Amino acid sequence: MATPKEFPALTYLSNASFDIMRFQQADDQAGGLGQTMEPFDPYWVGSYEFAGFPTRQTRDTWHGFLRSLRGVLIPVLAFDPNRRVPLDYYDDAGRPLASGSPWGSPVVADYDRAASTFDLEGMTASQQLYAGDYISFQDTADRWHLHALTEDVQADGSGDVTVTVEPRPARGLTHGGASVRMRDACCQSIVLWNVEDFRFGASNGSPFTIRTEQRVKGFI
Repeated sequence: MATPKEFPALTYLSNASFDIMRFQQADDQAGGLGQTMEPFDPYWVGSYEFAGFPTRQTRDTWHGFLRSLRGVLIPVLAFDPNRRVPLDYYDDAGRPLASGSPWGSPVVADYDRAASTFDLEGMTASQQLYAGDYISFQDTADRWHLHALTEDVQADGSGDVTVTVEPRPARGLTHGGASVRMRDACCQSIVLWNVEDFRFGASNGSPFTIRTEQRVKGFI
């Protein structure tokens, strides 16, 4: 499989959504009365909307990037632009910390699938984490696992913390002390877009939207 590519800068992003897609259907054995089953594991989907570009060069940068994906043959590392770093590292104007990793160098120490938790080590002492913060890491098969925290929690004085997440850890997950990514925590996805949106006009192209869907799930 080709190495995932990083997005170009999202400077001209106007709106975005990023969340877990679930497949739920009525449980026939229960008559469909309020009970559901989830026959497939959840996966991440995103939508990135651009209002247009101020110059032909910025438009062509994105056009070239999308062409380089060769359809859906080359995946990307998709993330939530609304939470690019832990909430603690946004300023009062809503801007994320631009560089560095003051949250430490966390790694996965253990996990509990039933409880939907990860034990992390190497955080900054007493680091505060919030529901909505993300963590991601690669397992020994180089698959990216992405999880969102569902509860606020604080690391202890040694930088250890147990986080409750969604979706829950994969079955038979091999973590091997994997390094945790907290800046643009990501999952491996494919990109879908409408080629008609790249027509060049007076405003350097009409608004366009790309969609991402998680390609290689870590839940198999």
